[in-house]
Amino acid sequence: GLEQPDGQGTGTLSACFVMGLEDHMDGIMTTAKEMAMVQKFGGGTGFSLSEIRPKGAGISTTHGKACGPVAVLRHLSSVSKLVTQGGKRDGANMAVMDVHHPDILEFIDCKQTEGDIHNFNISVGASDAFIQAVEDGADHPLRTQSDQTADSTRVETGRLDARAVFSKIVYGAWRNGEPGMIFLDEVNRNSQVAHLGRITATNPCGEQPLLPYESCNLGSINLGKFFVADAPETADWESRVDWDGFDQT
Repeated sequence: GLEQPDGQGTGTLSACFVMGLEDHMDGIMTTAKEMAMVQKFGGGTGFSLSEIRPKGAGISTTHGKACGPVAVLRHLSSVSKLVTQGGKRDGANMAVMDVHHPDILEFIDCKQTEGDIHNFNISVGASDAFIQAVEDGADHPLRTQSDQTADSTRVETGRLDARAVFSKIVYGAWRNGEPGMIFLDEVNRNSQVAHLGRITATNPCGEQPLLPYESCNLGSINLGKFFVADAPETADWESRVDWDGFDQT
């Protein structure tokens, strides 16, 4: 961590993370704890809900039914709210769900009530295939959470009218800014770390798509501080910049 101007020493430069989120109780609770610790020190967190099994899916170990990704989102939101009460400001979060997830319609509408899911932005992870289906006026498939990334093994659970889904997204964005959209196929086409895995989420405000447990550097450099104000008017631009000071910074 970097020492803040007030001397508290609780700031972090690389402050916004995408966290891992695995589809079992231990994974969900571990992620909630990790999120709380990041936010305690002023950082923000992003999550992909795409691997969480749909609501009502079976759980072999307990013979029960899964609560679904939106319930997990609400749990993470409640933890973030607890951290906020003990800290100085709201924590910031992003939740992304793949548009092919069976619970996508519930996700799109989960923030209709303002303040219901506290401290979270939400975004739909759109695929090339979904956008093409919107253009064509076609259906698009919903797939089980365990097969989101392997084309040869995806299991289809249903189909939705792509334009109806897109209209629902657009209406929500018009109504209160939720949800946003992230074009995951395009993100991964341009990924510099594609050999390490597929990116499925971003930091809280969407500036940086990241793999799980990557962080983005939110530090900034004020370039105006390196302008040489007393340089002769005839000086070229090279001599009007304090390059040594900039290099040191």
